[in-house]
Amino acid sequence: MTPNQFHTSQPATAVPPPAPPPDRSAMLRLRLDPTPRHLGAVDGAWWPYSTNAGDELPGLITEVDRRLKVKVLRVGLHPDAWTNIPHRIPASGRVIRVGWFHSIDLHLLSLHTATGDNWELLVIPPETGTAAAANAFRLATQGRGSARPADILVLSGSATDTSMTAQAEYRWENEGGHLANESPS
Repeated sequence: MTPNQFHTSQPATAVPPPAPPPDRSAMLRLRLDPTPRHLGAVDGAWWPYSTNAGDELPGLITEVDRRLKVKVLRVGLHPDAWTNIPHRIPASGRVIRVGWFHSIDLHLLSLHTATGDNWELLVIPPETGTAAAANAFRLATQGRGSARPADILVLSGSATDTSMTAQAEYRWENEGGHLANESPS
């Protein structure tokens, strides 16, 4: 007796492999002021996707290198604003040193380049809405004055902390500024 061989042909239900993470370098949200001041004002703004410095900084460094045609050597940031902050990160085929400073503004990232220039970037919080981020980019790159990062975030609607909003509005008004809904005197 020969065994009965039944062959059922059912389509394989293969699970597709997980999609690769998006290429964030193609979607980097960065604006640089065409006329950088390097004198205490921000030189542009960056809107990272998260607060994970290990994930976010390599793409930023690569893009800044490309746009400025200069190499970033060091990054300075406030440790309370970021998670997973390495001391060194690989980027653009080299190792970049990362310094953590409590003295730097919480919403600022400092890039030190091979030419000796420092580029100060406003860091727009990742959870910021698109319209508020667009306002922050505009305010950070319009080439006027030396507005503090917190002031830019408040005026753009990107601030998430109400005490920061009140403090920035107080500073703004006491240093000659005025709120958008009020006329200057």
